[in-house]
Amino acid sequence: MLTKIDPKLIRTDLGTHVRVKINDDAVKDYAEAMEAGNIFPPLLVYYDEPNNRYILVDGFHRLAVHCRLHPNEAIGVKLELGTLEEARWASCRMNTNHGLRHTNANKRNLVKHALQHPKGANLSDREIGTFLGVAPKTVAAVRRELNLSREIP
Repeated sequence: MLTKIDPKLIRTDLGTHVRVKINDDAVKDYAEAMEAGNIFPPLLVYYDEPNNRYILVDGFHRLAVHCRLHPNEAIGVKLELGTLEEARWASCRMNTNHGLRHTNANKRNLVKHALQHPKGANLSDREIGTFLGVAPKTVAAVRRELNLSREIP
């Protein structure tokens, strides 16, 4: 459902941001584009009804810019019902076909998130690679590191 909500209600601190960090250059570019009147797609937000929280799944850079330029204005979101775990899994799939390309560090972080998620725990390197849009050898390398550090069984 497309709607508008107060951006201050949107949680960004619950493990759904799979990038290593916000890209400052992208924020600057997005800010210039927004100030020029460009319309951006709505954010993807999961509403975790039992816990009454709005969880950002996609649009961290857009939200950062909106909060900087229009902190007291509602922002357009595509709202879906879902739990925190569902939001975390969905966030792994974001930006595989749109948005800012993932850096190698982001890809590794993305794979780590997927391998540590219950839905990814029993998937093969190829299955996770296909889901995330990364090479299976990248998944295998991250899996080895996480096994050695005992971050996954």
